[in-house]
Amino acid sequence: LFENWQGFLNESYEQMPDQLAQFIVNSNAIEGYDVDLDNALFVITSQGAEEGSYEHYQLKLANSPYIRSHLDGLAESKEFSGGVPNVKQIKNVHKAMGADVLDDALPGYLRSGGLLGGDVEAKGGPTYVSGPDVAEALIWWTGREWQDPFKAHTAYELIHPFGDGNGRSGRIILAAMTNYDLRSVNSFIENKSSYLTELERIGKEFQGKFWKENNNLQ
Repeated sequence: LFENWQGFLNESYEQMPDQLAQFIVNSNAIEGYDVDLDNALFVITSQGAEEGSYEHYQLKLANSPYIRSHLDGLAESKEFSGGVPNVKQIKNVHKAMGADVLDDALPGYLRSGGLLGGDVEAKGGPTYVSGPDVAEALIWWTGREWQDPFKAHTAYELIHPFGDGNGRSGRIILAAMTNYDLRSVNSFIENKSSYLTELERIGKEFQGKFWKENNNLQ
């Protein structure tokens, strides 16, 4: 898997594993999941290697589903690297993350209901507002020519297309849309408080007006 990333990451060969491991740690930390950086790096750099019994045991311990889910989601995202995914590709990324890290939600299946309302952080769970349903909103999202992947990520969060795993799948999609410029993505997400504040700031620009721009969602 690690070798497969050489053509997709905008970093030198030596920097790739560090940035990838840090991305996995940062993305999980936002959701409250503690992933050890050394374990993430170990899993990434040990893929395909021949290990002795002790090293194999280490890999088994380190291969947290929260590490694996990001690697699997990122691998799936290569289908649209540098561009905007379609609805099927979004579902495939979410599905690739696996049921082990998505609570009871069905991986790859859109939730029903309206759009996300209130604070982006959604204290006590997300609340939804009436209006276009998730499927309509996601079709709109995928049909837009996003000039700024980070604004696209915020809109994805507002749509909240799945019952669980929206933030993690959204950050995987963000990484792919930047053509795996993980240094920039890590800078955006490394501080949870700043990240959520920025999502809320950008989100306020969208709410009440961005659904009506170049689309029929009212």
